[in-house]
Amino acid sequence: MKILKEDLKHGLIALIVTNLNDLWVLYNIIEENDLIYAKTTREFKSDRVGRPSSRRIPINIQLKVKNVYFDKEMKRLRVHGVITEAPEEFNVKGSHHTLNLTEGSKLSIIKEEWSKYHLERIKKALIEDEPVIIVSLDSDECCIAIVRDYNVSIEAEINSLLSGKLSFNEREEEIKKYFSTIINSLTSSLSKINCKIVIVGPGFTKEEFIKFIKLKKSELINKIVAVKNVGSSGLAGVYEALRVGIIRDVLKKSKIAEEIELVEEFLKMIAVNEDLASFGIDEVEERIIAGAVEKLLICNDKFAKAEERKKLEKLMELAENRGGKVFLIDGTHEGGKKLMAIGGIAAFLRYPKYKA
Repeated sequence: MKILKEDLKHGLIALIVTNLNDLWVLYNIIEENDLIYAKTTREFKSDRVGRPSSRRIPINIQLKVKNVYFDKEMKRLRVHGVITEAPEEFNVKGSHHTLNLTEGSKLSIIKEEWSKYHLERIKKALIEDEPVIIVSLDSDECCIAIVRDYNVSIEAEINSLLSGKLSFNEREEEIKKYFSTIINSLTSSLSKINCKIVIVGPGFTKEEFIKFIKLKKSELINKIVAVKNVGSSGLAGVYEALRVGIIRDVLKKSKIAEEIELVEEFLKMIAVNEDLASFGIDEVEERIIAGAVEKLLICNDKFAKAEERKKLEKLMELAENRGGKVFLIDGTHEGGKKLMAIGGIAAFLRYPKYKA
């Protein structure tokens, strides 16, 4: 994301979308009744007698937002609303329209008030995390996923055809086919995004896979930055690698890895010393007021309702004023879903509850 202009006094931020993650950020920021100014195309019909026709014409409009839809498959953000400003010659003011925002789109967002939550989301988007490809495999299954700061994108899930009835030679041939399929999928993923590779899994299959890469696709070796043991393969192994900090150790600054680790750390705290952990909005609010909160975790799904958002923003501000750190946890990944399962808000305490 690139900020072109910031005028919070008049509620305006102008920006350029630079990647898919920015669209996800905007999905969480743009709300009903916001005003969006952007260039779009609109179909206009010709009234020429005997030769009816239509064509799409570029036009700059201001849209009052009704709803927003994040189309991950098409890599676009669809913003639907009513046109409030447009060149008079087009006579479209008051008409419904849908803006399709994609990578490279320029737009201005005007809000009555930019909340702390909104500004924090933009601040995070300005610090781009380096993505990483995780290959999680054993002899039965493999998952290839791209980890970005906003989600885990599954690129491929591959099953081997190995069985106990195969002879040694047959097994060797099936292993080669299995590894070749993984390499083809991995190469396809790298054609979309050039990044580091982490290989994880239980047992020794991952080491055999490394040897196969050296023989068949040696140029990939320099992209592999870590080979680590985890207890699971497939998608479960991807999330385990995030939970235990493998990806964070590799990248040093992966938001999604940090968020999942924080939630896991909190869940462990509940099990080990629940007096130093609070969750649920009423209990957490009580601890914040008492000045007992060291770290506050809030899932961004909690901000969907305007009334609840205002209360949460006040709690965030109060926690920070009393020396606490606030962490916004994305609801799309495993950590966010686990946090939502316990109320969407949690706090690490400086001292036990009975002293708060």
